[in-house]
Amino acid sequence: MSEIFTGRRGPASLDRLLWLVRTLLSYDDGEEVDPPERRDPRLQPWREHWNTLEALRAAARRRPALPPADTPEPQAPQPAGTGATADPIALYAAAEAPARGSIGNDHDDRVLPHVTGDFAEERDTGADPDDRKAAVHSLPDHSESIMAAADRGDHQKALELAAAAVEEATDHFGPEDPRALTEREYLAHTKRRIGDAVGAAAEMDELLAVRRRVLGPEHPDTLRTRYFIAVYRGEAGDATGAAAELAALLSVRREVLGPEHTDTLRTWEEIAAWRGKAGDFAGAAAALSELVHILERRMGPQADRTVKVRRELARCSKLAKRHAFVDRLLNKIT
Repeated sequence: MSEIFTGRRGPASLDRLLWLVRTLLSYDDGEEVDPPERRDPRLQPWREHWNTLEALRAAARRRPALPPADTPEPQAPQPAGTGATADPIALYAAAEAPARGSIGNDHDDRVLPHVTGDFAEERDTGADPDDRKAAVHSLPDHSESIMAAADRGDHQKALELAAAAVEEATDHFGPEDPRALTEREYLAHTKRRIGDAVGAAAEMDELLAVRRRVLGPEHPDTLRTRYFIAVYRGEAGDATGAAAELAALLSVRREVLGPEHTDTLRTWEEIAAWRGKAGDFAGAAAALSELVHILERRMGPQADRTVKVRRELARCSKLAKRHAFVDRLLNKIT
C-alpha cells in the first residue's frame, strides 16, 4: 500500500484495486467498520476508473512516441508521405505519460504505471469472474502494422487494419466498452494520418455521439473527442469553424476542469491558433492576452511556454493593427 501511495507502483489488476479500496473503506474516522461487499455501489466508480485506465494504457501502447511533457492531448498519427512535417498541435498526453497522481481524479488525464511486479503474479481467488476477465483480457496490438502501412503509402491497408482492430475489440468487449471506443478513436487518427482530415472528423463525430451517451457530455474522453473534431475540421479547411468549436469547448473545460487545467490552457491556445489561420488576428490576440496572464501567474513570466505565448501575442497584435490600418485605408478609398 505504501508503494502505491508513493507512486512506485499501481494496482496490477481490478481485483487488487478493489481490494485496496475496500480496505480503505473499512476505516471510518480511525474506527474499524465492516468493509463494503464486492457489489457495493461505492465500488462502481472505481470499476469505471479502471476501465478508463485500461483504455488509456491500450492507447499508450499504440503511440510510437511521447509528446512534450506539458502537452495535454494524445499525439494523433501524422499525415504520411514524403515531406510530412511534425504536427504543430501538441495533443493530449493522457495515454502517454505515467501518472503520479490519484486514480480517483476524474479529470486527471494521466495514466498510472503499467505494473509487472509482485502484484502482477497475485490472484484474488474470491474475485468476481467478470472483474478478472475485464482486468486481464487484452487483444493483439496492430499499431505498428498500421503505422508501417500508412508510412509506405498503402493507405487502404492501414484503414483495413485499423477497422479490423475496431471490429475485434467490439466483438470481444462490446460496442460501448472503453477499449472498443479507443480503437474507434485510433481509426479516426489513422484516417487523419493518411491525409483524410474530413473522414477523421466524421469518424470522431460518430464516436462523440456514443461517448456522450455512455460517459456523459462532461467526461474527459467526451471532451477530448470534441477537441479532435474541431482540430480535424480545421485541418480540413474550416479554420473559422474550428475556432468556434474550440471556443465552445473552452467554456465547458473551464467549468469542469478549472481555468488553469492543462487541457483548458491548451484549448485556449488552439483557439488563438485557428483564429489566426482564419485571418482573425484581433480575435487571436484577445485570446492570447487572457492566456498569457494565466501562464505568467501559473508558470512564471520567464517560463518557456509563457515566453512563447507572449511572442505569439505580439505577432498577432501587430498583424491585427496592420489589418485594421488596411481596412481603414480601403474604407477611405471606397
